[in-house]
Amino acid sequence: MSHPPSPTFTWRRLEDFSSTELHAILAAREQVFVVEQQCPYQDADAYDAVAWHLTGHCGPHLAAYLRLIDPGHKSPEPSIGRVLTTLTFRGTGLGKKAVAEGIRHSHLHFPEMTVRLSAQSHLQHFYHSFGFVPASSPYIEDGITHLEMLLPPPPKDSPATRLQPSPHGIATRPSPAASPPSPQGKTPCHRQPGGRKQVAFANRSHKLIERFISAARRPFFS
Repeated sequence: MSHPPSPTFTWRRLEDFSSTELHAILAAREQVFVVEQQCPYQDADAYDAVAWHLTGHCGPHLAAYLRLIDPGHKSPEPSIGRVLTTLTFRGTGLGKKAVAEGIRHSHLHFPEMTVRLSAQSHLQHFYHSFGFVPASSPYIEDGITHLEMLLPPPPKDSPATRLQPSPHGIATRPSPAASPPSPQGKTPCHRQPGGRKQVAFANRSHKLIERFISAARRPFFS
């Protein structure tokens, strides 16, 4: 692409997506984390029901995605995972914009809380550029080396805390003066490991997950 895209970022909970929107998200996640990384695993999991989902669209096209799991489920802290950009939009800096948006959203909804993520080891320096620091030794998950990383909460008067929510889950950015620069570069993709502990949810969450997994089992590509 000759010019960096200007995505529209939208935050939603799982129950707020239409079946078509869910299909697009699942297709993108499976394409990146199962097909491209040649790593068969259960992508749609119970954590989807207790997470904020960020979609970045360029026009009608899904260009970027990540999820932010509520604290107290996968870890004591809010945790970022499933970070991706779709093939057409890689190398445009959208991955960095999406991670920055995820951090701001976490600071907005979970102020004074550290943010956790499980990074593929070769992306350690990428996440370090946002302030994440290693919090574990490297470990193997689904055949890929990962390490836990943590981001301390920002000062209360930091621009990172100035993200303003608007109706229907859409989060607006701070003013241009308060926004950090959007560096360009290769956009990484990383997946959070699934974990082993079973999480108990309400009946409504179970129904949502059954719907989510059912959609995942349909073929996305011919």
